Amino acid sequence: MRVGLLARRRNGAEADDAASAAGDDWDERSEFGGIYRHAAQQTLATRNPVIVIPGIMGSRLVVKTERRSIWGDFANDHVRPTVAGDAGLIALPMAAGVPLDRLVGEGYADGSLAEFRTKFAGIPLRRRVYGNVLAAMGVQGYVEPGDGAATEAVGDAAAYEFDYDWRRSVDENAIRLQRFIKHLARFIRSHRRHREPLRFDIVAHSMGGLLLRYYLMYGGQLLPYDGSPPRATWEGAAQVENAILVGTPSGGSIEALQRLLTGLGGNVVLPNYDPAILGTMPSLYQLLPRLRHRPLEVEGQAAPPDPLDPALWEAQGWGLADAGRDGTLVHLLPGIASAGERRRVALDHLRKCLTSARAFQAALDTVPPGRPPHLRLYLFAGDTLPTPAAVGVTGRGAVRVIRRGAGDRVVLRSSALLDERAGGPWAPRVCSPLVWDGVTFVPGTHLGITHHPVTVDNILYLLLERPLD
Repeated sequence: MRVGLLARRRNGAEADDAASAAGDDWDERSEFGGIYRHAAQQTLATRNPVIVIPGIMGSRLVVKTERRSIWGDFANDHVRPTVAGDAGLIALPMAAGVPLDRLVGEGYADGSLAEFRTKFAGIPLRRRVYGNVLAAMGVQGYVEPGDGAATEAVGDAAAYEFDYDWRRSVDENAIRLQRFIKHLARFIRSHRRHREPLRFDIVAHSMGGLLLRYYLMYGGQLLPYDGSPPRATWEGAAQVENAILVGTPSGGSIEALQRLLTGLGGNVVLPNYDPAILGTMPSLYQLLPRLRHRPLEVEGQAAPPDPLDPALWEAQGWGLADAGRDGTLVHLLPGIASAGERRRVALDHLRKCLTSARAFQAALDTVPPGRPPHLRLYLFAGDTLPTPAAVGVTGRGAVRVIRRGAGDRVVLRSSALLDERAGGPWAPRVCSPLVWDGVTFVPGTHLGITHHPVTVDNILYLLLERPLD
């Protein structure tokens, strides 16, 4: 757990880095740190601790027994997806008839991904990922050295990070988030020597926002195995006052479908992750777009196919249903000698992931009554870049983008809003089951909006200076 002071920085290299990433000339802006310096120094008894939740692929993953990197550090010793013994460390386990939450692999989360490390031709390369936003929120360890940032004892810290295994189902990680918040609240109260109720402000990016939304409404409940929705309790909202979502795909993303169909990487930065490896990860299916938004089209068919229909995946030979992926399945299921049995296990895993995704989407697409009046929900989303809105099935297993809309290249504006006008008739006002207390549109890419000055400036205003009701 990394901790630190909130906003006790924003000058020098860090400000230049954020401004450069956002395409803004920081030097022509007012001195950012000066705006919030006094607000950041107010006693923590008068403001809430902050938790930062990264998105998918935003937490480092390491092997439990060896401390080798599974994800995030490719410059040093790391597991390789094309090596037989390593592929099973990256993928999640598969076993027919075993619920997803009981299929536990060798990896675990080891902190948020501040920067991505790799090598090209022996030259170390680094790219900032969540380092800027973690530093802006005050998570200690991501404050640049020499910028004069003060630190406090852990119990007096203002910001904390929640890392998680983003491969696993979002509802499983909601259980971890519930445990984390309970333990953290108990620790802070003990350190400050009081028993008063404690609430947190949470800033969540991308899939982290879906994790936060699920936790607010359903606490630490697993999705039922039969595909039915969980029982809404709003238990998680009891200890959250401000929920800030950044680039969250509440309506899903075509990007998730593309990764499940074509894999990831295979370039100078990333090794090649086969679709069958990614297909073991339930979270990716939970990010799929909604049928009602018409994300898929098949030539000659009037009705759009359902992205969560196992029959579609089998008919198209997508992901784990691709009979040509047995070479990868040999690595993922080394104890099974028969190709037919490996395919049976893979299809069973695919069906479980799609069933879980359907239940998860249903749980988030209908906001139950009982939202606590103290809870505020804010959204920061991109709306200036062309973003895939629909793909056409051009042949068995093949798709191509046929329609784009406004977004951040990964998440559509309409998905972030959960705007139900998508795929339907136009109306003059946004139609969403989500009641937003504030929406801010930011010109930037999916990751870029996390450290864009507009995002950081307004989040710090909401957390430090917005007048209380």
